[in-house]
This record gives sequence, structure tokens and C-alpha cells, in this order.
Amino acid sequence: GMCALGVRLYRKTQDPAHVNRAEEACRRALELDPTLLETEKGLAALYLASGRLGESEAIYRRLVERYPADADGHIGLGQVLEASGRPDEAESGLRAAIQAEPAFFGAYAALGGFLFQRGRVDEAIDAFREVTELAPSANAYSNLGAALQLKGDLDGAADAFRRSLAIEASSSAYSNLGTVYYFRGRYQDAVAEYARATALTGQDQALWGNLADALWQIAGRQDEARGYYRRAIALAERQLESSPQDSLLIAQLGYYYGRV
Repeated sequence: GMCALGVRLYRKTQDPAHVNRAEEACRRALELDPTLLETEKGLAALYLASGRLGESEAIYRRLVERYPADADGHIGLGQVLEASGRPDEAESGLRAAIQAEPAFFGAYAALGGFLFQRGRVDEAIDAFREVTELAPSANAYSNLGAALQLKGDLDGAADAFRRSLAIEASSSAYSNLGTVYYFRGRYQDAVAEYARATALTGQDQALWGNLADALWQIAGRQDEARGYYRRAIALAERQLESSPQDSLLIAQLGYYYGRV
């Protein structure tokens, strides 16, 4: 319990204090019962999240040997190998997860994410489609939509984002759907979706920038757009204080200043 909670807290906050507390909880749980599979997984995930890749790999390798039919061990091992810069071995590990549990959506989701990151879009689409069939969640449709969008299938992407939003409202799915409309030249529709995104997540500068971009394309609404670019600037400036080396953020800020 405390072990899993610690892992979740660390992933959310990246606070090293959570690592120490979680590691302590995991170790204590293992002392009480060394056969606790979930606790070992928790410790391995904690080491992976905090960059202790060698220790994480050692635990995952042990889990894979001991529990070959459990997909989580194979997925974890694949993720450690990917983080260690060994993509071929990582892919083998992720495919082994699917062989271990062919009906487990998480194995396809992990493989899809891996393939997407590597620009292997068609294969990622196949993996993400499998996820939507096994466990049709909002996240599953969003991932499928992102892959279809990258491929240039804008109709397919829009459909996937709409399905995602029918299950659960999220600012990223609203924003992605807005972007599909934007590239289609449907700027009014894009504005509506971007506005929904900012209503859900008001502190994300990129969402205000997107809304401003769509308004900028509509005759007579450029002053309104400038107001939203200013809001994006204020948020981006604040964000830059905590991450001054973020080159993408600096580039976005320059673009917003150019607009206003």
C-alpha cells in the first residue's frame, strides 16, 4: 500500500523525499513478506522513475524469470531498457509482455507508446487500435488520435478525439481536436474546442496560445487574439522562472511577443 502510494506520489511530484519514504515502505514490506510481487514491482518502478536504472533492471529481470506469465515485469524491463538507450532489447521486452498476456491492454499501450516515440506511426496505430478494442478508455482513444494525426489522417484523428471526449472531458483531447479543425481551416470550430480546453486547464500557456492562434485567423478577432497571447505570455514568463533552460518555451514566448 504505502509502497505503491509512494511511487505514485513521486511520479506526480518528482520530490526526492517521496523516493526515500517510498523506498523505505517497499523495503519494510519485503522484509515482512519477501514473496510480495506487487511490492517488488513498486520498488522496481520507483528505481526506474528516479533514474536508478541498474537497480531497476536487476529487479525486473528477476521478476521476468520468476513470473514469465506476468506482463508487468516484461513491460517494466522494456521501459528500463528504453531509458538505458537499448531500444532493440526494449522492443523485445514489450513484445514479450504481449505474448505473456495477449488480452492485457497495458501491454499494447506500452508498445504503442514506444513505437510512437520512434516515429513508427503505422505500427503505433495498430497497437493503439488494439488498446481501444480491449479497453476503450478516453486515454486509449486520445493516443490513437495522436498517432492518426501524425500520419495525416485528420478525419480518423478527429473521430478518435471525439470518442475520447465522449468518455471523459480532457483539455488535451479538446486541444487536439481543435488542432485538427485548425489544420482543416475550420477556425470557428477550432476556437470552440480550444476554449473548452482552457476552461478545464487555465494555467497552461500553450492552450491560450492555441486559442489565440485560431482567433488570429478570423477577420475582426485579432484584438481578441492579442488579449489571449498576453495571457499566454504571463503564464509562460512564470513557467520560465522555474525552467529557464526550456528552449521550446522560450521559442513560444518569442512567437507570442511577435504577435502582440
